Amino acid sequence: MANQAANRYVPSRAVNTITIGAKAATRLWSGSFVFNDAGVGRGGAPTAATPVLGVNQAEVNNLDGADNALDVVAELGCFPFGIGSAGDALTAADYGKDVFAIDDQTVGKTNGGATRPTAGKLVRIENGQAWVQMPVPTTL
Repeated sequence: MANQAANRYVPSRAVNTITIGAKAATRLWSGSFVFNDAGVGRGGAPTAATPVLGVNQAEVNNLDGADNALDVVAELGCFPFGIGSAGDALTAADYGKDVFAIDDQTVGKTNGGATRPTAGKLVRIENGQAWVQMPVPTTL
């Protein structure tokens, strides 16, 4: 492609949500992480190959449906999650660092030996919850 030689209009969008089809035979609870499982959204246990897309704000019951029969809307923002224990415990010393999804409602300090996706950045610990800022994922 040649270099631009004139002004052009470039639309933009503020990305606050990501919509993806739900995985077959799954239920996503409100308040859970939404994981991208090879192009369909699901909750449950993450893997390194299932990046966090955001947080599900409404239950999606696709237990009787095929892949993409229903949509899941993953919201981006800053949300509270449970905190892992032992080596995954978090403190104020971890503010600004990446935290990792242990399950669909808990984050921890480690990537579990490269088995967990990044959930976002730790911004606060309050009332036993880790507040995590979730940016737009780098892998869709």
